[in-house]
Amino acid sequence: MSHPQDTIEVDIEKAALLETALEPSSGSAAARRPAIRVPLHIAAATHASLLRPTRPIMRYLLAGAIFFMSYWVLTNLDVGRFAHVTPGYVWEARAAEVRAAFQHAYHSYELLGFPHDEIKPISNDTSDQFNGWGVSALDSLDTMVIMGLDEELQRALKHLEKLDFMKHYEYLLKQYLLSGKSEPQLLEMYLSSMRGVITNLLYVSKQRNLLYATDVTYSKPNPASKILVPVPSGDFEHLTCYLPGLLALGAHTLRDLPEKVFAAEERKLHLDIAKGLATTCYLAYADSFTGLAPDVINFGAYGGRSWSELYRQWEDNGRHGTPPGLKVDVPVQKDPSKRGYDVRLGRWLSRPETIESLFILYRVTGEQVWRDRGYEIFEAIQMWSKGPVGYSSVWEPDSPTPERMDEMPSYFLAETLKYLYLLFKEEDCGLSLDEIVFNTEAHPLPVFKWTPQEIEHYRLQKRPSKGSGPSLRELLRAKRKPKPASKLDRGA
Repeated sequence: MSHPQDTIEVDIEKAALLETALEPSSGSAAARRPAIRVPLHIAAATHASLLRPTRPIMRYLLAGAIFFMSYWVLTNLDVGRFAHVTPGYVWEARAAEVRAAFQHAYHSYELLGFPHDEIKPISNDTSDQFNGWGVSALDSLDTMVIMGLDEELQRALKHLEKLDFMKHYEYLLKQYLLSGKSEPQLLEMYLSSMRGVITNLLYVSKQRNLLYATDVTYSKPNPASKILVPVPSGDFEHLTCYLPGLLALGAHTLRDLPEKVFAAEERKLHLDIAKGLATTCYLAYADSFTGLAPDVINFGAYGGRSWSELYRQWEDNGRHGTPPGLKVDVPVQKDPSKRGYDVRLGRWLSRPETIESLFILYRVTGEQVWRDRGYEIFEAIQMWSKGPVGYSSVWEPDSPTPERMDEMPSYFLAETLKYLYLLFKEEDCGLSLDEIVFNTEAHPLPVFKWTPQEIEHYRLQKRPSKGSGPSLRELLRAKRKPKPASKLDRGA
């Protein structure tokens, strides 16, 4: 006879989040009941009364065998490599959590806002700031496809049939990839612009050595000066956190370029810089009281140093250790006075850029740290953004008393939750970074494939890239020169 303590009830809905599959059972009556497939250790716990030996001596033998096997595993495997690896079924469960979050948000929009653009989840009102196209539904179409939400998709498509519009795409790299790598001018412009960003706009904070990108103006060091020197603002915006994902995507998709066009050393540096920037983006979340990032932080009051100058010094001193600003394992700092930056715009606006970069970095490197950081952010979203109706942006996320804002931006559905879902899914959902390109609104577009006849007709094989000016290494080795002041500047 089984005893209550020998069994564990498995709630069907919770089991569904633990890598379950709903399948019809055999038999006419049983066909209406869902059969639940759960991981082995869950099933074993559920049927503990069947697996537990009844004789004491057998219990001891079994315990000894388990101890011996555990000892052998711990002493013969590389524990450091496997100790913190999260099993695949856990990531599938986390992807299911994001899917449920999307449904909560989108169903709230359907009930209260459709066909308006967005809902205001605090006042239960609507917003038409995009001309009333039902943009929350339109932006979310491919998210529904990726998540397998067929019923929601069919309802949205009925609305889509009534509309007529065009799309626009950004980013030189993404346009180059979408063209099937057939437009070398776009490639040259991308590499040139990234070299300019790396050598002129990257800075490292004095506290914690955090890498960040900021805008730079030029001014005279004194009224009589005939030169202009760079003056960084110190601002690091959440919007800028798309940059690490872009650099990582370029390092991955341009790996087949000739060495003279995009050297292996430069590709590695692009990826390392992407990791350093993504770490700063993550810390803006992890440092804050709620775990949600402010929209703008500023390093200016603490002083920033040019990354290119620090990198040149690192090379001159023998290239020992990690290059400046490129460490990934920087500790979280909850004390605002020790972070090395101030909060300049204290609101979390549900933006996707940091999640996008974490997703691309995980896809490119396979390193679990980017997944772990993404799940930390998702947990903070669940804690502070979710409400009875949808999700909200958050005022003062670094305050003990944050407040939910009366808005749920359409890009939260179309981009933020989509990238979180793809970050946690074990398979790529048919969205390989070598075969599709996510445009700036996170819509996956197929890479164009040219036929042999088209390649011959348009002479694509005769249009190789000629390079894009000085290499990154040449730019980094050259000392930054001040700009000469114009006549207007001299008169100022």
